[in-house]
Amino acid sequence: MYITETNKTVARTHLIDGALLSLLLHQDSVAQVAGGNLTYTFTAGDKGRAVAAPTIPPFDGPWQRGLGLTLGLWLANHGGAAAGQTLFTSVAAGNTSGVSIEVVPGGALRCNVSDGVGAATSLPTDSLCTARLLDAASDPHYVAFVVDGGAHVLSVSVDGMLCDGATESLQGWTFLPATTHDLSGSAAQFTVGGTYTGTFAGGHVYSRYLQTSEAVGNYRAGPPAL
Repeated sequence: MYITETNKTVARTHLIDGALLSLLLHQDSVAQVAGGNLTYTFTAGDKGRAVAAPTIPPFDGPWQRGLGLTLGLWLANHGGAAAGQTLFTSVAAGNTSGVSIEVVPGGALRCNVSDGVGAATSLPTDSLCTARLLDAASDPHYVAFVVDGGAHVLSVSVDGMLCDGATESLQGWTFLPATTHDLSGSAAQFTVGGTYTGTFAGGHVYSRYLQTSEAVGNYRAGPPAL
């Protein structure tokens, strides 16, 4: 399959990656944890444990296939978490560089990314995705924040559903500033679980971006045993 483009005097043809097409065609059946740059796999017992932060190449350097970061976390009893609690952070005290996930009023989860030198953005789960997280009857839930360093896009999915902005936004993703440099974080370690008082059931950290179909497969693969 190809995508073509023209500008009246020039025509270009782009071959779509076969692996991308395969994932799309099997998105309704894929049920396995994605491999490739899987830096950490967590279980519930890892809550609050500090581990060495993964190396993330600068985003404003030469483009690299797969460049980015993905945080995929299994949660339960999310309604018991309070605004201001931290679920993930690679930001050292007194600094701003790195990535963090926090609970905001209404129960949404917000991912904050900053290179510490002026380029920063954040993305909360929209109202529909937040409602999923708060649905205790279908616990646990899988939330995946994906930082795509090539396209400079930050997106999020919950339980295999890409958050599309619901009624409050035209889309469920946001652009990273074009000047974003390094999200490696100001801390040599990051902590998962942190001050979160919901149930952290495990998860995955990738030193690359996941395609949405891969996040769907991670969800379908199911959570670690609680």
